[in-house]
Amino acid sequence: MKKVLVFIMFLLFTFAVLSPVANAASLEKVKAYAQSLEVKLAESKAQGDTNRVNLLEGLINDAKSRIVKMEKAGKTKEDGKKVEGLEKGNHALQKQIDELKEEVTDAIAALNSQIKGTDKVANKGATVAGRAYIYYQKDLLDDSVNKFDISRVYLDYKKKLNQDTAVRFTTDIGRETYVEAVDFSGQDVDTDTRMQVYLKYAYFDIGGLNVPYIGLQTLRVGQSATHWIDFMQKNWKFRYVAKTMTDKYKLFSSADLGLAALGTLDFADFEIPYLNKVSYHALLMNGSGYKKAESNGGKDIGLTLKTEPVRWGKKDYITTAVGFLVEDVPLSSLDTSGLAKKATAMVSYAFSKPAKGIAYAEYANQLESTNGGLSVGGQYQVCQDTNAFARIDNYKKSGSDYVLRIAGVEYNWGKNVKLALDYQHETKNSADNSKKVAIHTRIKW
Repeated sequence: MKKVLVFIMFLLFTFAVLSPVANAASLEKVKAYAQSLEVKLAESKAQGDTNRVNLLEGLINDAKSRIVKMEKAGKTKEDGKKVEGLEKGNHALQKQIDELKEEVTDAIAALNSQIKGTDKVANKGATVAGRAYIYYQKDLLDDSVNKFDISRVYLDYKKKLNQDTAVRFTTDIGRETYVEAVDFSGQDVDTDTRMQVYLKYAYFDIGGLNVPYIGLQTLRVGQSATHWIDFMQKNWKFRYVAKTMTDKYKLFSSADLGLAALGTLDFADFEIPYLNKVSYHALLMNGSGYKKAESNGGKDIGLTLKTEPVRWGKKDYITTAVGFLVEDVPLSSLDTSGLAKKATAMVSYAFSKPAKGIAYAEYANQLESTNGGLSVGGQYQVCQDTNAFARIDNYKKSGSDYVLRIAGVEYNWGKNVKLALDYQHETKNSADNSKKVAIHTRIKW
C-alpha cells in the first residue's frame, strides 16, 4: 500500500511541478514548494521517520533538477507578447497545477498518518488491569455464621504487538479447600481453605486473518476462555455476585489449554430472514481445565454459534446462540461414541425503553444423562446508576434437583466500583441447601 501511495504522489508531483509549460510564476512556486519540502524533511529526520525521509528526498531532488531547467529556459524566451500569450494560455493549467499540488500535500499527510498509526499500535504500552470481588455475607440458616471474604482477584495483562498479534496473561486468585489429614477409612477429618493463585489465561492471538469462505479472523493459542461461560457473562453481568449456571454447577470449565478459532460467517448475500452474520468460537483443548494438568490423550472439541436476528438501532436487539461440546475425543479415531456430549442454548433481549435492561434464558444439558437445566434472569435500570437484578436456576446434577433464586439491587459508584445488596436461596431436592444475604462489591482498575 505504501509503495502505491509513493508512486501516485511521484506521478502527481511530476505532472504538477515538472510541466514543460510552467511560466516564471510557476518557477517561484516550485522554489517555495521545494523549501517547504526541506522543512518537512528536517522534521522527519528529527522524528526518525525513515519512510517519509526517503520519499521527501526523492521529491526534493526532482524539484531542484526542474528548477535548474526552468531557469535556463527562462533566458531563451521570446519577446514579451509570446510570453504574455503563453501565460494567459496557461492560466487554467496553473489552476490545475495548484490543485494537484494540494493533493500531493494531502497524500503525504495521509501516508505520514498511516505510518504513525502503524507505529502507534506496535509501540503501544501494555494494559495492566485488575478486578477484586470482596463481600460480607450472613448465613440465614446458621445465625453464628457471618463473614467478610474475598472470592476472586484477577490481575490482567494485555499488549498489542505488530502484524495484528496480541498477548494476554491473567491470574486467578481464589480460596481453595485443602485436606490436612484423612482417617483410616479414607475420609477427610481435617480441611483448611487457603488463597491460591492460578494462571487462568495465557495466550496469544494471531489476528487479521480474514480467511475466505470460513470467515476466520483470529487464531488463539494457549490457555484461554472456553466456548460458553465467558460469553454468557456478557448477559448475566453479575459474576461478582454469583457464577453463571453452567459455571456454578461445573458443566464444563471456564478456561482450558489448547487452540481456539474465532470468526464470522456472512450470509447477507443469501437473503435469509433473520440471518445476516454468525460469529463462531471453535476450540480444541485438553479438557482438564485451567487448574489441572492434562491426564489423557483425549481432547475436548467445542463450538459456539452466535447471531443477532433482530436489531433496532444500537441498544435494542435480540441475541441467540447455541453451543456444543464433546469431551475426551481421541484424535486418532475421532470416535465420539460413549463420550460426554453437552449442548447449550440461549436467547437474550437487550432494550433501552422504558429504561435500559436485559433479559435472558439459558438452557444446558448433558446428552444421554439427566444433568442439565434452565436459567432465566436479567437486570433493569430503576434509576441513574442503579439496577435491579434477579435470576432463577433449575438444575439437575448427580441425581439431585437444585433450585437457586437470586434477587438484588446494584449501585454503580462511578466506573470502577459496583455495590450489590443481594439475597440467594438454594434448595436441594426441595430442602434448604443455603440461604444467604450479602453485600458484594466489585472493584475494577
